[in-house]
This record gives sequence, structure tokens and C-alpha cells, in this order.
Amino acid sequence: MATIVEATAINLGFGTSGRFKASGPAVELGPQAALCFSLVLHELVTNASKYGALSVDTGTVEIEWSVRDEVGAPSLNFTWQEVGGPAVKAPSKKGFGTRLVSSSLSAFGEVSVDYAPAGLILRLEAPLQKLQNKNYSDAEE
Repeated sequence: MATIVEATAINLGFGTSGRFKASGPAVELGPQAALCFSLVLHELVTNASKYGALSVDTGTVEIEWSVRDEVGAPSLNFTWQEVGGPAVKAPSKKGFGTRLVSSSLSAFGEVSVDYAPAGLILRLEAPLQKLQNKNYSDAEE
């Protein structure tokens, strides 16, 4: 997970800026989850750069993830939060990016997107086993 988050920040020019903060334990993802997170993070950073927190000099993105033990089955809790950007308004229609984020992540767990005026917040809670599966078909079950 950390490698994907770091690579996304670096590839989009935010690697050493201090405006992209990430923290969480070492979590290994299966190939499909890794691809999903790569696409979703790229989309989120791109949108934050155009319209959100990263579109102004004072804005930041905070990404945190943790693993909790849910009745003997570890679960990943992932949060993307934009801070210090322009006021957020929910989109009037769902564009490609919104559909990409929701549909991609929902294959693995529960997704919530909050268009809070202070900054976009995206949360994912997903069984770790599903995220670590090596076969794509297993992720869809």
C-alpha cells in the first residue's frame, strides 16, 4: 500500500512537497487490489489538483490506513481526506472518475464518499483477505 501511495504522489509531482501526507502499517495487496488502488489514487490526486485541496497552495491530502481485527478476520480501513482547499460541492452528475472510484473500490468492500464543504473524504473498509487475493475472480466473490 505504501509503495502505491508514494509512487502516485511522486508521479504526479507531490512526492516531496509536504502536501501529500500518508501513514499506515505495511499492507501487501494482491495484483487486482494494487491495480485498483493505483487507478483510484491517480484519479483522486488528479481531481484534487484540478478542483480540490491540491488546486490551492494551502491545501493538503491526508491518507491513512489501518488494519483492524474484525471477529477474527482482519479488515483494512483506508481514508483519503482533503484539507485546506476550496469549498467542496457534490457533483450534479456522476462522471467517469466518480464511477471509477466507487465501482473499483466497491469490488473489495464498503465505500463511502463525503463531499464535505471542508474537503472530500473517501473511506473504504474491506476484508484484508479480499484485498490480498492473487486472483481477480476471487475479489469479485
